[in-house]
Amino acid sequence: MRNFSNSSRFLFALLVVCLVSQFVFAEVQSTINYKLISTVEYKGDGEYNNRYETNFRVRKEPLENNQFRYGILADGRSKEMSFTLDKRTMLMSDCSTEFQLQKFISNTCVRSLKRNTTNNINKTWKQSFDLSSLGNSYPSKLSFTLTSQKMNTKKAGDMVVVRALSEPYATATPDGLKGRVNSVCVFDPAIERMYMSVSVVTIESARAGFSKSIVCYQTAVMETDSRGKPIDLGFKEDTKTGKKFSEFVRKIGLKEKMLKVKDKSKMNLPMWAKTDALKVTQLNNLCAGYACEHGVNPVSPVFFMTNQVMSAQVAGSVGSIGLVSVSQTLSASIGTTSLATAPFLGVGVGTASLIGGGGAAAGFSGGGGGG
Repeated sequence: MRNFSNSSRFLFALLVVCLVSQFVFAEVQSTINYKLISTVEYKGDGEYNNRYETNFRVRKEPLENNQFRYGILADGRSKEMSFTLDKRTMLMSDCSTEFQLQKFISNTCVRSLKRNTTNNINKTWKQSFDLSSLGNSYPSKLSFTLTSQKMNTKKAGDMVVVRALSEPYATATPDGLKGRVNSVCVFDPAIERMYMSVSVVTIESARAGFSKSIVCYQTAVMETDSRGKPIDLGFKEDTKTGKKFSEFVRKIGLKEKMLKVKDKSKMNLPMWAKTDALKVTQLNNLCAGYACEHGVNPVSPVFFMTNQVMSAQVAGSVGSIGLVSVSQTLSASIGTTSLATAPFLGVGVGTASLIGGGGAAAGFSGGGGGG
């Protein structure tokens, strides 16, 4: 009788452990759907524009020792791109081939993270990244001023909106790249889920003997339902909060209209924009996202995918879809007033100070826009 009782206790304990384990894993396993809009525009020796949008899925799978496996599947692809993240150290490992460079950059950036976003709600603070180990192709340092605000709508509840505005930076490359990155991320109150990200990267080349040239990368990512429709954050019903959100986003410098290439025979993106400027932009996106979150989960899979799409755009391997700007698409999708900055000589806020108040910016005016 005693043996039977001990066996019963053991089986009962084992059953409890199994049930608890299944419950814990069920809590942390997740799949989130996103929509990405990305534009690349160039004005200098020639002109270039490309607008692309796609949907993708981020799957988060728990592993042992506080690690997680992220799988990213884009529309039209049958194979996931993936990486493993250690939540304690924020370091990445075991990446797909497509993510090897981004893993290296990511593991360098996270060592500089300092202040925790969850402890700085409704505050402004500074964050810098020491990038000197990455080489001359990248800026040696990237510094941000961060501002967070807690916003609420009846439909979506509490949201934490974080904005990162970078100081101008320069690289030591022969093309003499100067740039700036501004971003906004929208999180849940625990900073564990990202509903939206918006980013503007503007880079200028001033190589000796060549005219000044500017390339601008703008992206927006929105969480969607299973049908690909952006989730409703409640701005249409709560217009006061929607206006507050629009004013907060406008400072990152989104353009109202895309550049319209007048002469298709001059449609050209120079090599520096396809190589060095692209690498710097990918770095910019990761650093800005990490600064907003003070971490790499949940922003890393979103910006990894964003950077992959940008690579395809500058390589010309994806066709352009219309000329509707990121600002126009985003405001129409979430139901807010315009998110764009009033242009300064055709360039959003931030770029004016970057290029000294004019120069090549005068020709970067967005033109007629349209579909």
